[in-house]
Amino acid sequence: MKQFLNIVMYEYRMSTLRWSYWVGLVILTVPYIISMVVPGDNDVALNSLSDQELWRTAGSIVHQLNILLPLLCGILLADRLVRDSRLGTLELIRSTPLSRRRYLLAKYGGVLLSGLSLPLINLFIITLLLPFSGASFVLALKIAGMMLAAFVIIVVPAYAFITIFALACPLVMPIRVYQVLFTGYWFWGNFLNPKKFISLSGTYLRPDGVFALGSIFGSTNSIGAAQYQLSDVLINWIVLAACIVFVFVMLERYLAWRQREA
Repeated sequence: MKQFLNIVMYEYRMSTLRWSYWVGLVILTVPYIISMVVPGDNDVALNSLSDQELWRTAGSIVHQLNILLPLLCGILLADRLVRDSRLGTLELIRSTPLSRRRYLLAKYGGVLLSGLSLPLINLFIITLLLPFSGASFVLALKIAGMMLAAFVIIVVPAYAFITIFALACPLVMPIRVYQVLFTGYWFWGNFLNPKKFISLSGTYLRPDGVFALGSIFGSTNSIGAAQYQLSDVLINWIVLAACIVFVFVMLERYLAWRQREA
């Protein structure tokens, strides 16, 4: 267990201590955060909202973070397992008591935590800035709790889904090719209107959290979000989880095959 946790923490540290990680975070999130705290013509005072409206607002805030930040995560973290393969770390695992499956799980956990840190940092900053939007201290804490719940419901499944592909796909294709393909997929598979374009955005393979946004949070901010039911959320989570498990198993089998062929 100690080896497992050491790998998780090492991977988290190595993933987050890169300048591109923080530069990308600033570029993608500063405009969004500024737009939240600078009052607009149509803004409504937070203190005047009911709990239901606050819940809907919290879901919308978190879902907005799920538009571009996962794209940054998928691009930045695409080299984590390829790097180990290039440096021979995977071969060293065979000389330790840690199995290949547990190593991959620890690697996945560290990369996932580093990716999830991006939206968490944003939510922390947003919470600190809520008083500038007219929220009292107590109301800011209430909204923060709602946003944390939305983080678990909307953000975590999306990042769990893209992280496993960020680890696996660059092993079978050049990293730059994967990054370009992933960028195209993220917009094509999540944000195109399926009634006008052939897209995965109308299927349960959509990982951006719109099903939960429409069903659990009752938001209508996204195309068709209001039409979803709780059953859609559960099916969406099951489909995403099945994809994660499938890719993880295929990744482990692929590395086993490479070791046999070496």
